[in-house]
Amino acid sequence: MSHEHPVWQMLDKLQMDNRAMAAKLVELRAHVAALELPDESPRYTCETCKRSDFRSIPQLAEHIYYHHDGPVPNHLLRAEELAAP
Repeated sequence: MSHEHPVWQMLDKLQMDNRAMAAKLVELRAHVAALELPDESPRYTCETCKRSDFRSIPQLAEHIYYHHDGPVPNHLLRAEELAAP
């Protein structure tokens, strides 16, 4: 096999282009990280204590269960079922 064949030359160029694109992507990610963009993930609020830093319904349900004597969250019940012999 000759590395002078046009197919090998095309593969070499594609590989170099791919490496250049990967380097640009790393650079772009660094610039975006430096922007300190606001966190737009949803937040949930406990109606009892008004704490509002929960990122999911299960997390809020656990808080209500552990701190406000609320019902056992469904995901904890399911975990117990799966763990049972």
